[in-house]
Formats: sequence, C-alpha cells, structure tokens
Amino acid sequence: MTTDTLPQPSYKIEPLKAIKALRALVREPEDTSQVYTIIEALAGKSHLRTTEQFSRSEKGAAMLAERNELLDTLVDREALSKLPDGSFGRAYLDFLIRENISAEGLIDAGEHVRNPENQATDEAFVGRRLREMHDLWHVLTGYGRDGFGELCVLSFSTAQNWNPGFAAIIAVGTLKIARDASLIKVMSAVREAYRHGKQAKWLLEQDFEHLLTLPLHEVRAKLNINVPLVYKSAYDIIEATRPEARGELAAA
Repeated sequence: MTTDTLPQPSYKIEPLKAIKALRALVREPEDTSQVYTIIEALAGKSHLRTTEQFSRSEKGAAMLAERNELLDTLVDREALSKLPDGSFGRAYLDFLIRENISAEGLIDAGEHVRNPENQATDEAFVGRRLREMHDLWHVLTGYGRDGFGELCVLSFSTAQNWNPGFAAIIAVGTLKIARDASLIKVMSAVREAYRHGKQAKWLLEQDFEHLLTLPLHEVRAKLNINVPLVYKSAYDIIEATRPEARGELAAA
C-alpha cells in the first residue's frame, strides 16, 4: 500500500474527549497515555503544519528522504555507553538509568492513539521523532521528571511546535501545582521555559544522532539552550512534585 492510498488522518478537534483525559490526568499524573489522548484530541491541523514546515527545511527534507528512525539510536545502550564522559549521549543514558525508564516506554504510552495504517506517512515520521526526543529535551534543557519539570518541558515544547493540547495541559498543570505552591513562581518558570523554547534553534530538525556524540555543553551552546534559572531555584516546588528530584539538579 502506498502513502497515496493510505487512509487520511482526521483533523477533527474533540474537546469532550480532551476534557475527559484532562480529568484523568489530574487524578493520575503518571498516566502519560492521557497526555497523548489530549494532544490527539486537540491537535487539529497543528501537527500537519509542523510537518509541512519540517518538509520545507533543508535538514527536514533530508531526514524524510532517508527515513532513519531516531529510536534505533536511542535504544542502543551499548553504543551510548561507549561515548565519552560528558557527552550528550552519555548524559542521556545516565538519565535513563537514574530514572529507571527507557526510550521504548514513550512508545508504549502513546500507542493506543495511533493508527498503524498511517505509520508510513511524513506526519507519522515527524510525530515519532518528536515523541522520541522528549527525554533528550529533558537532558538538554535541565528540567527534571518531577511534575514541575514536566510542565516546563511542555512549555518549552509548545514554543517550539505549537499544539493546543500542550497548551491545555500546561494551563491545568499550572493551576494544579499552584494549589500547594506560589502561582507567581510556577507561572514565572513556565514563561521562562516558553521563552527559552522560542530562543532555541528548532530542535525538531536537528541531527540528534550526531549531536549525541558531542559534549553536552557544546550541544546546549550550539542550539542556544539557556539554563532554567527560575525552575532550578524553586526547590520547594520540585520537592513537592517529586521529593527525590532535588538531588538530581546537580546532574542536569
């Protein structure tokens, strides 16, 4: 079956489905499958526009032609372990080990909302690459996997690739975290993350397979990624959303 004969994706916005998933996510913040449901329900044509922008860029067009899957690099822990100390790849591997997670885990979380028949399309390729970059972005930006850090990564991501689903999650997440913390501080960190996302180079079109081999500080400088000062100073909020996370800041 060619991509021309594949079923066309639906760009219908489903607010009720999103609201249901948002409520579920509030009840169980670790249920990342709800995040994908919200994104899919509210995306509309936002991901299509991202894909079109990607295909128009020189780097993006080359990746679409080659069709190399980023996941193949991210799951090869043996190769990552052989990279030099201080490299982006080693920092990523250390992050996975410390957090007891895997690159494959992101696939499992979002699999229930994907149409297997559409996986050969450009949109699907770009979507997979975005999904698999998530933990790389944690390492690059310095945001932890505490709830506060996840909120800031989403804000950074929204600045890079607009998606109404991300915006909805950020709004709900900000209010939820602010119940037990300073709303001003939470909003300041979220705004800082958004600003940093706007200032950084477009990460979607970057050659992460190559960047993983370089020193982490060089990659951050190359991509214009700034230190999240507001987030890192908010020890109380980080501890409240994941108590063990405070000690990880020094490694970020």
